Amino acid sequence: MIKMRNTIIFALVALLMLGVMVKLALAWHDGCTPGFWKNHLGEWPNDPNDPYADLQLAPTSWLVNYFIVPAELQGDSLIMALKYPGGKGPLGAARILLRTAVAAMLNILHLDVQYRGWDFGIKDFKILQTMVNNALDSEDRECMLVLAEELDGYNNWNCPVGDRKLRQIKHQYKLLSAVSITIKGGGNELPSHIFLVSSCLCAAGCSCFYLDVRS
Repeated sequence: MIKMRNTIIFALVALLMLGVMVKLALAWHDGCTPGFWKNHLGEWPNDPNDPYADLQLAPTSWLVNYFIVPAELQGDSLIMALKYPGGKGPLGAARILLRTAVAAMLNILHLDVQYRGWDFGIKDFKILQTMVNNALDSEDRECMLVLAEELDGYNNWNCPVGDRKLRQIKHQYKLLSAVSITIKGGGNELPSHIFLVSSCLCAAGCSCFYLDVRS
């Protein structure tokens, strides 16, 4: 009887954890679009303790302070770059790339964003800056568009900035790092414990839960 009860409880817990894993898998990677940053100026990263606080990010900051831009764009600001429409030729491609690059920069530097690009080598702003500058310096439209498309993909994930519910899900992930649950029933403690251990395993940010039911 006890063994059957344990089996049922195990199955219920497994289903519960499956739901949690799906939630976490969807919530673990972040990326906010150029449109988001363009319309939420008050959400821009501004933590004085951030390693890149000296960048002094502001919508009116000059774009040239962050990236090597074509001469035609050197008088533009970050907010102007987020509004770039694109266009033909190398200059049009540069606008498209810079629009996605500014959004990527804001994602990387925001403390609430677990940026998707991290899993593909874009670990910090300096790496992003080098990649964007190299593409811009090439003056090759195709090269710039390829990088812009890649960054655009990273920028189009869950946007946790200002999303309290999504931040709570991420907090739950941290709390599940090691949880021990003692199962009780009928007033008597069952001779079983379920240990749930969660960890972020692979570069893609997947989650794994190990359930060990011991009698």
